[in-house]
Parts: sequence; C-alpha cells; structure tokens
Amino acid sequence: EKIIQTDYLTVTADENLEEKELQRLYMDVDSAISNINNLPTGLKGKPVIDEISSADLPVLEIAFSGTYEQIKDFIPTVKEEIQKINGVSAVKTIGLGDEEVHILMDPELAKKEFVDLLTVAAAIKKRNLHGSGGTLKSFLDEKKIVSYEKFQKPEEILDTYIRMSPDGFGVKLGKIAKLEYQPEDLKLIVRNNGKRGVSLLIQKKKKADILKTIDGVSDYLDTLKLPEGVTFKKLNDGSRLTRTRISLVLGNAMMGFGLVLLLLFLV
Repeated sequence: EKIIQTDYLTVTADENLEEKELQRLYMDVDSAISNINNLPTGLKGKPVIDEISSADLPVLEIAFSGTYEQIKDFIPTVKEEIQKINGVSAVKTIGLGDEEVHILMDPELAKKEFVDLLTVAAAIKKRNLHGSGGTLKSFLDEKKIVSYEKFQKPEEILDTYIRMSPDGFGVKLGKIAKLEYQPEDLKLIVRNNGKRGVSLLIQKKKKADILKTIDGVSDYLDTLKLPEGVTFKKLNDGSRLTRTRISLVLGNAMMGFGLVLLLLFLV
C-alpha cells in the first residue's frame, strides 16, 4: 500500500517530556502557525492542529482497491456499518473525496452568444442565494425570517438564464455548457497493490478489548458483498502482537505443565 499526501506536517515530541512541557510545545507550534500570513491561495480554511497520542492510533487498516465510480457509494456504507461494531470508536476514510460538479463551457458557443465566464459566475451567484430577513416577534414566540433560492439538483444549474435580450428571450447556461461529475482533488493518492483505492482506519474505544474489536470487524468483512471489480485487504493489524504474546504464554504454560507431569512420572 502506498499513500502520498503533501498537505500536512508532523511534529514529533520527545517521549521523555513531561505533560507541562508537551502543553508548552503544543502552544508554541500553535503560535507559530497562527503567525504565518503568506499561506498559499486555495486553502480550505486555516491550518488545523491535532494532538495525536497512542490512544488515537488505528488498530486496523482496511485497504480497498477500485475505481472512484465503483467505491464512491460503497465506502460510506461500509464505514457506517463498521462504526456500529462494538468496541469501535471511529473510522477514518483516506483517499475518497466528495463528488464535485464542474461546469464545462463551449468557447465557440459562448462567443456566439456573447457570454463570458464572469457573466456565467455572476448569474449562478444571483440564482443561488441564502440570506436573513430579520426576526418576527410576537407575545408568545420569536421566529427568524430566512429567504433563499437554491438549486435542488445539479442539473437545475443548466436552466439558469445567463443573458436576457430586450425582446424577452434569454440564453440558458445549458445552451453553451454541460455538467461533468468529478471527484474532489484531495492532493492525495492512495494505491493498494498498485491500484487506486481507499483506506479505512479503524480506531477502538479506550477500554475496549482489541481482540474482540478486530474480531468483530473481521466477522463483518467476511459477510461483506463487494461490488464487481472491488477488492480489499486487511493491513497493520494491531492485534497480531497481542495474539502472538498470548500464544507464546500458552505455549510456555503447556511446556511447563508437560515437564511437571514428566517429572512426576519419573519420580
């Protein structure tokens, strides 16, 4: 499995630091990030700082392989079902972006209708509105007035009038453009066995038994019906070390019990 991501920075603290020193380090990093005033354009909001401890680490990773069209509706359902399993606290999706609607304009048709990109953007903005009209008060109640006009379906965008002529005829967006559905560009690539895919990271509850939690997830995966062309593989199983240690202890116990029986028999 290979995950390529370039939109985060990891700061690793010395494990010997005391709690007060860790808090001071966190505040210093937060202050340094807040003082950056030349962030790249196009960022969705300000940088977010998360403190990650060993309790936040995933105990299991499920790597799915398949095209975006094959897994875009499948993965959210799987994630929701896994979150219901006893012992699971959270499931994080890596590599699956939201579906975006792109408006592709035909430059020749737009030129013929005397329409440019700024005109189209302004027309869509005027058509998709949401605003507050104040409050309506009475003796018994108070209600907020909200006015809005929004697209209910993406296809309705094509019915937007871009330009109106003096004789009452207009040019709709659908006459010069078409819609195209594309996955969100997350600046992130997830590959499983060389194929594009998505990973689910499973976190357990703090006091949950790691063996029972992972066994519950495994039982669910055994009954999972995969869409055609979609495969999955379990990775980074956090219970493997625990199972190995239990097996070693049981093996040593059985060997010790056998030696005791042998000595008793010889005596």
